[in-house]
Amino acid sequence: MDGVPVFVKYNGRWDENNIYVDHEMTGVLVPLGTSYVGLLEILYDALGLGPLSQTIRMKYIAEVGSSPIEISHDRDVFFYLNLKERDAQLNSFPICLEIKNGPMEEILPLATEDNNHLSHAKIQSPPHEIHPDPQLNDQAPCNMSLEITVDDVPYDMKADGNNALQHLAELIATADLQNEANYRRQITDNNVERSVINGLSNAQISVEERSAEGQIETLDSDEDLRMIDESENVRDMITEVLPTVMRVKNIYPSKEVLKKQLGMLAIRNHFQFKVKRSTRRVLHVVCVDPKCKWTVRATKLERNDRFVVKRYDASHTCSPETVQGDHRQASSCVVGECVKRKYQLRSCSSIKPHDIINEMRQTYGVTITYERAWRARECALESLRGSYEEAYYLLAKYTYMLNKMNPGSVVALETEEKENNKFKYFFMCLAASIQGWQHCRPVILVDGNFLKLKYGGTLFTACAKDGNEQIFPLAFGIGDPEDAAAWEWFFVKLKEAIADREELVIISNFDKSICKAIEKVYPNADHGICTHHLLNNLKVNFRKAGKEMPTYFYNASRTYLMEEFEFYMNNLDIVNPSIRAYLQGQAGYEKWSRAFFSGRQYSIMTTDIARSINVTDVQAKDMPITRLIEWLMSMVQRWFSERRSAAESTSTMLATVAEDRLREQNVLSLSMTVHPANSHEFHVLDPEARSFVVNLESKTCVCREFQVDQLPCSHALAAINMCKLSAYDYCSGYYKKEALSASYAATVHPLGNESCWVVPDEIKDRIILPPKWRRRSGRPRKRRNPKKTTKGRCSRCKEYGHNRKTCQNAMSRDSNSSSDSSISESATNDVT
Repeated sequence: MDGVPVFVKYNGRWDENNIYVDHEMTGVLVPLGTSYVGLLEILYDALGLGPLSQTIRMKYIAEVGSSPIEISHDRDVFFYLNLKERDAQLNSFPICLEIKNGPMEEILPLATEDNNHLSHAKIQSPPHEIHPDPQLNDQAPCNMSLEITVDDVPYDMKADGNNALQHLAELIATADLQNEANYRRQITDNNVERSVINGLSNAQISVEERSAEGQIETLDSDEDLRMIDESENVRDMITEVLPTVMRVKNIYPSKEVLKKQLGMLAIRNHFQFKVKRSTRRVLHVVCVDPKCKWTVRATKLERNDRFVVKRYDASHTCSPETVQGDHRQASSCVVGECVKRKYQLRSCSSIKPHDIINEMRQTYGVTITYERAWRARECALESLRGSYEEAYYLLAKYTYMLNKMNPGSVVALETEEKENNKFKYFFMCLAASIQGWQHCRPVILVDGNFLKLKYGGTLFTACAKDGNEQIFPLAFGIGDPEDAAAWEWFFVKLKEAIADREELVIISNFDKSICKAIEKVYPNADHGICTHHLLNNLKVNFRKAGKEMPTYFYNASRTYLMEEFEFYMNNLDIVNPSIRAYLQGQAGYEKWSRAFFSGRQYSIMTTDIARSINVTDVQAKDMPITRLIEWLMSMVQRWFSERRSAAESTSTMLATVAEDRLREQNVLSLSMTVHPANSHEFHVLDPEARSFVVNLESKTCVCREFQVDQLPCSHALAAINMCKLSAYDYCSGYYKKEALSASYAATVHPLGNESCWVVPDEIKDRIILPPKWRRRSGRPRKRRNPKKTTKGRCSRCKEYGHNRKTCQNAMSRDSNSSSDSSISESATNDVT
């Protein structure tokens, strides 16, 4: 009998990382359709154990890093065996056993405590489906049980636990059959016209499948079809495509699902079929080999679109030459079903069409083209995520559930009323972010990133930094990338969610739409320009500037003193005098330089952390809009949970990053000399004899680092240490451990399964259509800043970025003399 090979690990233990270590290993062959008791019997026999003396717990790992899944019911065994059957690797999903001394109480419950053998056991038959008629629920067979005593077990089997277990399994099956018969009689007595076809137990189903191998199964009775059609609870309904399971009475939700099932069955078993008849009510397929008897015939039910298999001949007599490389059933939809599970794993979410081609060739022996692999990828993603159009239809329900599950959140959806309710803008600021924002530094970083959706769009991001220099997500928005009013709408909603705070600073890129929106919505906030974006603009406008320009610019932007700022600007003047005019006229010193900035930036000079949210997962950019919202919400939920635990385990007074910085500054302060002027003012000399004045009362220092970053500088720490004061009293409260814990104290509640949502009818009836704007033409970029190609080298000055004809660099005297000598030599040769 064919079976599924399973590796079994035993006599081991689970470590803290959910890895089964220090174990021994063996292998068993488990037939398809084996029940939970049958699997226990196989394991007991393989290990030489008995159920009267040892208890076995079975677990396995579905994905590395996840928690173990326990096998404790027949449905768990059925799922596990189908999982093993679909996986091509033999050593995947091994069963890990926990073996303890004592009988298996679930199967052999003890009635007495003074002996170690069975005296009385009450065995409950497996539970059945709840009948749709409430009056019959009390009469369902799940309430029936059979009393089995130890006398029912033959005496010669009591000493052998394996034989006893086998005999008890047979008694359980007999009990289940008796309960099923009683249940059928109760339905008849109550004149119930409906018939439920799910009465067979898992053991009976497995026996039916094994006995039907190689035989023709038929369902020709019109009465049987009527009973199936009128049934409301159907165990044989196939909701997922299973490439190895098919039998008579299987019911499929539609004809398309049945076609996928047949296609995967043909690919998995290396044969091909052709359609003999296909209408709205009938599907009849046969093997391509006219001599082969394999055939499947299915018909449509009367009351719905479901198809039921009426005839199935599983025997194959066709030649192996019927499949050679290409496969007629390997359509893009079927191939997508074959590789769909790959995209369910986070580590494999970015597989390419070439990976699909290799997967189909190595696993199934089927060769497909690149175009078919690409379309298969799209089919697999759509099957898992849904279509882009359907995502917009469900957006109103998602907006309602976000507000319902997270009260206090600000979630807004705006549509084009004149454009048949087409999508326009979306905004989401969760209540947990609103509450935690009060404990973060008042600096907001905003950025936008193009999405790779079918209809395009831009993801607007607003975030901050917590006391540990980590990204604190504030709000997200989606809108038209070419609509300047989209940024204004985003900032209006952001101001509704998080009120204007004192000393608020907003940092963004150099985009004019963002700058105008900030000036209009936040007139009292200080606006800063991201130094990273500004440097990119310098590189574009001054392409001939040398390699020293980025270093001089960053030094000028980060220094706290105007004297040092002027020094680095003079260096930029040497590189190109026009750079100063651009930075002063186009941008303004007060927008990007610490030395001139009027507000408190807390050393936050770039929007890189806002951009890092956009590139956390590249695959999220092409998700349908509802899936993108779910992904963003799950990311915020994960960050809050992880950082809440990390903050609670922090043992220092400050957050880890702030504590490390304070420690570094304290080491520098040990070599300084302090001369007090009074109780709060001090004159500090560093090892280079530079003079600094520190005022502890006003928390200032002439280096300006103390008052800008709100953390004591090395000069202030020298004065604090001399006075034997606590440095933590002079640190901003935003860096304290309490503030970090309060930032993530709130909980982000998940939305749950969509099928369990309770949504008002007016929300369900609101249909959002896709937007009128479309994605930009051309292939979307995977990287925000792609790597530049190597430029040519000038043969005159030996620098990169230009050629000899466009070279404007001044030549050195040595090179000029050498070139003049070469010219004179060539002239002499010409004269000669």
